[in-house]
Amino acid sequence: MIWNPRHVKWLVALLGLLTLVSAIWPVYRSFLIADININEAWNAYFADAAYRGSKLYPSRDQFITNNYPPVGFYILGASGALVGDTVLTGRLLSLLAIAAIAIAAGLIVRHWNGSRTSALVGGLFYASGICRFFPGYAGMNDPQLLAQAVMAIGFLGFLKAIEKDRGYLVPLVVMIFSGFIKHNIIAMPIVAFLWLGLQRPKRFLPLTGVSTLVIVLGFALCHFAYGLDFWRNLRTPRSYNARLALDSLAVLQWPLVALVVWVYAGIALRNQPVVKFCNVWVIVSLLAFVLQRASEGVAENAMFDLVIALSVGIGIAFAKAHEMPLARHYNPERLRAGVLMAICIRLLTTPGNEPARLFFDPGFQEEIAMRDAAMRESVAKAKETPGDVLSGAIVSYRAGKPFIVDTFNFQQRVKAGELSNRALEDRIAAGTLTRVQANPYHAWCNSLGSWGRPRIE
Repeated sequence: MIWNPRHVKWLVALLGLLTLVSAIWPVYRSFLIADININEAWNAYFADAAYRGSKLYPSRDQFITNNYPPVGFYILGASGALVGDTVLTGRLLSLLAIAAIAIAAGLIVRHWNGSRTSALVGGLFYASGICRFFPGYAGMNDPQLLAQAVMAIGFLGFLKAIEKDRGYLVPLVVMIFSGFIKHNIIAMPIVAFLWLGLQRPKRFLPLTGVSTLVIVLGFALCHFAYGLDFWRNLRTPRSYNARLALDSLAVLQWPLVALVVWVYAGIALRNQPVVKFCNVWVIVSLLAFVLQRASEGVAENAMFDLVIALSVGIGIAFAKAHEMPLARHYNPERLRAGVLMAICIRLLTTPGNEPARLFFDPGFQEEIAMRDAAMRESVAKAKETPGDVLSGAIVSYRAGKPFIVDTFNFQQRVKAGELSNRALEDRIAAGTLTRVQANPYHAWCNSLGSWGRPRIE
């Protein structure tokens, strides 16, 4: 078969269709009452506290911890007040962030003179991959993707500033602002400054100084607003294990097609500036992912910088197919078609078929109804219980009960010796806290064969 651009366009259209299908479940699930992950209630509690002007960073004697920077809570709290449902608002912001990052990835490909089609491929790979490979995060009430979107926009602006050698300040502040939404997005700013040092070495030290000043000012404002509790919460103890970092490499199976394609392109075309840039980005993102995964409680979100880098990489590799050594033996359109088919096959063979079940499996609608009923039952039970309760975080939140125990960070503080392992049981025994057993099927993370997720950072 002789491959031509028309065949490639059909495969791009197929990738677009699979992206839309992959997004069906995260969008539909956003409007369900069952929670996706315990993070959802955790973020909603602190977002509501930020909007009300309540204490955002708990004191040492409380059993809850806020180890996130503050800006995301104010964004979510204000948006949630407008919508009337903080959890739903966070989910919608997450979905909008996926679209924003996909667009930013495509624009970065275009920045490096990629074609519109290659930019579209990069953006579609990102959107489909997040929805298909990371269903526990797509459309979940958590600031991770929102912060990634802000960072990606600032990163794109910074690359344009390097090219023009002017207009650095705004994208620089945008990237720093992103870090005050979520603090684990480190690959893009590192790569931005490495590239700045290579391309505009005279700008490196002055802009590093400006960045340091803005960051210090941001932390000074946090100290002024929240006091020492801000620092104590931000430095919450956490267990580390090198085995977790090694185990995390298994997660690389999800973006494997893009990783393999980029390893080949990154080696074959390594002398080209754009390829050097992407090589640095992929390597830094991979190292950041492995290092973060050595920390207990950190999940696949640590890979999101790498997924963005590989999405740009796949777009650039697509654009440069005619320059690859393989193009001496194969039609470049055939190479592009092969990459697209591999991406589509990977999407189709990934476990989890919720979009199809929504339309063709009556039992799935019964499961959704069961989860809805389980949530309502659990919330009613918590509401009927006088005083503070210990139950599922989302159950307590929807029941209008105060946030008393952050289970994951409580356990981490016990391991670090900050709290007694009897502290919680002593409070229950004293009658100031009542344990309420929630129906386990109120959450998708406790599903009948679905994903199981701890509280993730």
